Amino acid sequence: MPLIHSQLSSFIPPNLVPMHFSPETTSSLLSKKKTNSVLLGGRALGFYLWASMINHDCLPNVCRFGNIDDPTRENNTDLIFRALDEIKEGSEICRSYVVRSDEYRERHSWLIEYYGFRCKCDRCKIESKWFGNEGEYADEEEELVEREVNFPHWDLLMRYTCKCDGTLAPLPPYPDGSVSDIMECNWCGIIRKYKPPDDDPF
Repeated sequence: MPLIHSQLSSFIPPNLVPMHFSPETTSSLLSKKKTNSVLLGGRALGFYLWASMINHDCLPNVCRFGNIDDPTRENNTDLIFRALDEIKEGSEICRSYVVRSDEYRERHSWLIEYYGFRCKCDRCKIESKWFGNEGEYADEEEELVEREVNFPHWDLLMRYTCKCDGTLAPLPPYPDGSVSDIMECNWCGIIRKYKPPDDDPF
């Protein structure tokens, strides 16, 4: 750890080194990186106090947007969270720590390995019942039947999932306060008009 601390210190101008910056501080930051950092584009990590307080749900009500890959924008390290739909007063704000379109097993493996917990959200409670002893569907037809009959969140999930597996969220409200019907993907940046879930989403 002293070596890592020494290397890290060499990148910080002497006049900007925090007063209590020590090998212990570096160790503490690195231990928190795995569970509390936020990936910015594909090339940086950041620590955000308020963002780290947002819990996970496999059917989140917000998603995050960042502009780290656009150096022409001011404050391009800011994180922006957009509501996917109306959030009732008193409801917890949750985001997804995993790819929302991933299957139950993939999501759970990722959450256990990188965040150290098992998700027990409404979606996981339903999907965990779909698998047999081997952890697989009996066949593809059975999977489709389960989704159509026993998964009330399917339309909601598909409504906000882009074909790139990113999350579609409405643009900021119009000046009069009405909700925008224009959706933007937080991964690929595609912008398109909202379509009801019964329509082809792409």
